[in-house]
Amino acid sequence: MKQAIEPSFSHIKQSEQTTSTCPYRCENGMPCGGPVEEGQYCKWHESEQVLTDPSVKLHLQIHAEKVKHMYAYQLARADLHGIDLVNHGEKEGYSLIHSDLYRTNLRGAHLYKLDLSNSSLMKANLKGANMHSANLSNANLLGVILDKASLDGIIWGEHVLQENLAHQATEPREKQDLYHEAEEVYRNLRIVHDNQGYGLLAGHFFRREMIMRRHQIPVFSLQRFLSKLLDIFSGYGEQPFKVVMFSVATILSFAVMYALLGVSYEGVIISMSINESFLFNASRFLECLYFSVVTFTTLGYGDVTPVGITRMIAATEAFIGAFTLAIFVVMVLKKITR
Repeated sequence: MKQAIEPSFSHIKQSEQTTSTCPYRCENGMPCGGPVEEGQYCKWHESEQVLTDPSVKLHLQIHAEKVKHMYAYQLARADLHGIDLVNHGEKEGYSLIHSDLYRTNLRGAHLYKLDLSNSSLMKANLKGANMHSANLSNANLLGVILDKASLDGIIWGEHVLQENLAHQATEPREKQDLYHEAEEVYRNLRIVHDNQGYGLLAGHFFRREMIMRRHQIPVFSLQRFLSKLLDIFSGYGEQPFKVVMFSVATILSFAVMYALLGVSYEGVIISMSINESFLFNASRFLECLYFSVVTFTTLGYGDVTPVGITRMIAATEAFIGAFTLAIFVVMVLKKITR
């Protein structure tokens, strides 16, 4: 392999000695400085040169070993299948940030720890690629093919690119389109992770998918309100802890109502009073808390009973409790089966 690569490398070095330098400047103002063979920019910033170069994969591998940090490279539709962009023997991987990889063939590529942040991977083919620990934060992942790719430790970022852009957009139509694209990206990531057995990440992407769908619903509508309520209540069925917290808050809230309005125990009304001591009121609240727990869980021992208006309140809590416990069981089973 080395014997095959070295002649190409020497050819590149010879061409660099006889050509001008690329005027392209990165975001930090640093010039590219690469050789200009044809056109205005160097090979990597002139997309036509990449598309017409049959040996672009070999040249890019050699170039990456030399420069390590690549910025805004134009690699759209390039055939890079099986390319090795792993910084062997080093803790830090190569970077290929802010680059255009639209429809690029990266099938079976080795991209371990490669920084692809802010790059466009739109409709790129990464089937079977080793993406372990790669950085894809704020990358355009619309239509990307990730079937059978190694996804361990990938840095996805807090939100996908389209969601970030949607939050910044001012035109309603533009926001709608971006939220729709973000929903597609999250759906694709959810399906890929589900197929590979990454249950937790699949659940995370499903929740983001549903949030993007909610943003496409008219703001002042019942459907959007119910969708938001479901997110707060359970994270769209992906966050059982929210259900537990909701249950605790519900039990405490109803316990306060029982303590203020009173419940009956062996014919004696139990309620708090401002004329009684702290310890007396605390004991009454604990008894009402007990009644709230057995009502929420629909146990109903019958030793403490509601009276007057607390009957309707207790019935409401029992209904909420039965509904909440049923949802919690379904969510837990869903997590286990994953």
